[in-house]
Amino acid sequence: MTSEQVAISRSSLSLADLVITGDGSGPYSLTDTGLARPGRTVRATFADVSPHVEGQLMTQAVRDITSLPLEVIVSGSSSADLVGLLDALDAALFQFRYTTTVTSDGTDVTWPSLPTSFDIVGGSVLYSRRSQFFEVVSFTIPVQPTPVSL
Repeated sequence: MTSEQVAISRSSLSLADLVITGDGSGPYSLTDTGLARPGRTVRATFADVSPHVEGQLMTQAVRDITSLPLEVIVSGSSSADLVGLLDALDAALFQFRYTTTVTSDGTDVTWPSLPTSFDIVGGSVLYSRRSQFFEVVSFTIPVQPTPVSL
């Protein structure tokens, strides 16, 4: 059985990390399919195309910004609490520069991250969720391709 959590740093907001648990123990928790590893994308540079040479000559290749997809249940104790939790998540994700740390079975991987926003899963706020003070959101955090810690 794996133990996972995601921590979004909020030091630029002078706040503690926003923690998304894998076991449902906090106001932010991962859904069953809520965490995936970032893929790898290559950004390549090619020489000018020559009419006398077949194909293209690649002159440089580097990893490009990739994405960390998440689906999260946000649970409050009241409507006002839920709105506050969603606002806190929005503020954390909209920071200009921050880190995202994924902990899985005691192993941390931290990526430098860029601003993003979230969407409500299903596209609208359902009465059944609103009356029980929770919402399911999904977002994709743009992350630098190389983690700063392994």
